[in-house]
Amino acid sequence: MNFSVFCSFDVDTASFRQMHGHSMGLAKLGHQVHLVVHPFKYHPERSSAHRQITDKLSHDIERVKISLVYSWVFRASLPWLGLFPYLFCSLPNILWKLLRSDFVIIYKPLPLSTFYAWILKRLLRKKGLVLLLDDWEGVGGFANTRSANSVIKKTLLTFCEEYTPALVDSIQSTSKVLHERMQLSKYSLGKSIYLSHGCQSLVLPDFPAHSPAIHVVYAGSYKSSYLVQFLASVVLATCSRTTNIHFTFIGAGKRLDLFKDLVSQFEPTIQSHVRLTGYISEEDKIACLSQAQIALLYLNDQYPETLIDLSRSSTKLFEYLSAGRVVIASDFGEPRQILAEGETGYLCNNDPIHFAEKIIAVSSSPEKMQAVSRQAKQLFETSFTYPILMGKLIPFLQR
Repeated sequence: MNFSVFCSFDVDTASFRQMHGHSMGLAKLGHQVHLVVHPFKYHPERSSAHRQITDKLSHDIERVKISLVYSWVFRASLPWLGLFPYLFCSLPNILWKLLRSDFVIIYKPLPLSTFYAWILKRLLRKKGLVLLLDDWEGVGGFANTRSANSVIKKTLLTFCEEYTPALVDSIQSTSKVLHERMQLSKYSLGKSIYLSHGCQSLVLPDFPAHSPAIHVVYAGSYKSSYLVQFLASVVLATCSRTTNIHFTFIGAGKRLDLFKDLVSQFEPTIQSHVRLTGYISEEDKIACLSQAQIALLYLNDQYPETLIDLSRSSTKLFEYLSAGRVVIASDFGEPRQILAEGETGYLCNNDPIHFAEKIIAVSSSPEKMQAVSRQAKQLFETSFTYPILMGKLIPFLQR
């Protein structure tokens, strides 16, 4: 079969990597895939580097074609420049790419995706329209904190989130909570399948059985002040009890500066055990993962963030499992569903002291860590690779 995958995020984002993973999974099952990337915001200074990324990825597998379509109408600084070229050039080009397929997968019910879904379904009567719901949709725009103070933006997001699931033919929800919510509406009843996120398989060497230092990694974006305060407290509680554990925090975000300030207040001996990388390339991220034995996953169970984290599927969890790292995660939401305590990972109450004690206890048994690492890797390979997930999706689409 032929698939078109539409992504309105640029190629240096985690959202794009997820859609590229879906495309690779479909291709490995023998299907032809056209991944159409049409970023909502256009940054001319980044377009050349991004085209190099797509050219490299296009050679990964022959059945995946990637088209990167920029449009001046979406340039961040001049939003209306190029409206006519978009309407008469870019828009027909994208629609032509999407129409030449049996199924069109649209990522997230955001305004741009909803616009294309409406044209394909209502004007062009396209069948086989599939919506991929990510971790924050279906909650009335509540989770999008950047739009929380804008009535117009929040109203538009809420409309797209409620309207698009009723518009499409099928829904893949990465959240069990959102999948169950889809069953409550007569417009989406029976159209949704729950499939968690996955990730590309990471081939990393096993960490050494006996190492003088234990390395703990966290990969994510630092959007919440509560998150960085919690992570800083975990570091302080751990390094106050032992001297052989080192922390690496990967990623950027608007609270990264707050994180740096908190770390700067530690004693110098503790500061030397903490590394904040900021934004780094995917290759450097994998290199950091390969040096670590333990990986942390924190989900907030406090209101109102609990509404978000209860319904999310965390890509980092599957990256950790794929890398064969020992996962220590919040005993909440998706980790509770997936991880078996002491077998494929460890679960903790959301208490920095409890996290610190668990890190120290786990690191004290290298042989047990290696056993958990192997079982975590096996869990990923048998349940959460993209070909396996897409193999479950296709029969549902053909129903």
